[in-house]
Amino acid sequence: MKNLILKSLFIGILLTTSLTTAQSCPIPEPLDQSMVVGKWKGNLTFQGELRALELNLSEENKELKAQLAIPSVSNKTIDTEIEICQSEELHIKFKVENRQYELIGKPKKSAMSGRLISKNSDQFLGNSSVAEVNEIFSLKKSK
Repeated sequence: MKNLILKSLFIGILLTTSLTTAQSCPIPEPLDQSMVVGKWKGNLTFQGELRALELNLSEENKELKAQLAIPSVSNKTIDTEIEICQSEELHIKFKVENRQYELIGKPKKSAMSGRLISKNSDQFLGNSSVAEVNEIFSLKKSK
């Protein structure tokens, strides 16, 4: 009987501690869009080569907009779709020569790094969850 009481007490303390710890974990703050607005410059790996990357983030009607330039891939500025996740990750989707790409990165102060995922058109529309190519990128905010 004494063992049963001690076990029950131990389990009660363990559960109370676990629940208290879980409740103290803060929900991530929403991304402060004003902190990421501006010109970002850096590099990405693309087909095994290091290439220049420029990202211009702006805010219109409280929405974040992005334009992308990869001079060695396209002479034009690339229009994008942008999503912000609760984890403060930016998901920047764009298309070059009938291929869909997605930059996924988390800005921290004046730096951002992450991954570039290449997808077939049908994958980008959600018909498949398998990404074809994973590359990386790194950017610094221009002053």
